[in-house]
Amino acid sequence: MSTGNMIKNGSIDTNSIDSLSHIAVGKKLATIIKNSVSEMQLLDIEVQLLVLSIQSEKSQTTSDTDALINQIIIDIHRHRDPRGSE
Repeated sequence: MSTGNMIKNGSIDTNSIDSLSHIAVGKKLATIIKNSVSEMQLLDIEVQLLVLSIQSEKSQTTSDTDALINQIIIDIHRHRDPRGSE
């Protein structure tokens, strides 16, 4: 299933996301974010997502949403620091 079918009208169809496609969806969402905000806003978003990820980890629950958040963090960070892409 293409990421275009998973992301429609600004919302994610979580029923169509399997364990591997969260990577593609996360990358697509990160690209949308990177292309829509300033570098300063991007830094703020990365920090907010990191806090959200830490809170989720403390609650000891994992979900596809956590995987999406983590993939978005990875891609945003790689955009901000290309050295971390290896």
